[in-house]
Amino acid sequence: MFNMVKLQSFQRLQASFASSFFLMLQTCLQLSLLFFFYTRATISDTFIVEQYKVIGWFTGGILASFPIENSHLFDSRFDVL
Repeated sequence: MFNMVKLQSFQRLQASFASSFFLMLQTCLQLSLLFFFYTRATISDTFIVEQYKVIGWFTGGILASFPIENSHLFDSRFDVL
């Protein structure tokens, strides 16, 4: 019985982590698009590399900085096991 409760708790944690990761990825993409359009409008209208690569770099930078800035959110989430 104890193993079943622990398994259900782990499955709920896994589903919560998957949805949180999707929302984090979606937020990073939206912020990178916003930053891309702002950069294109104010700083430079043209880029040397393709636009999708610039958006990818912005997304990667925001995605890399998000867990560092919000590390307090990830600490308490995994205490249920």
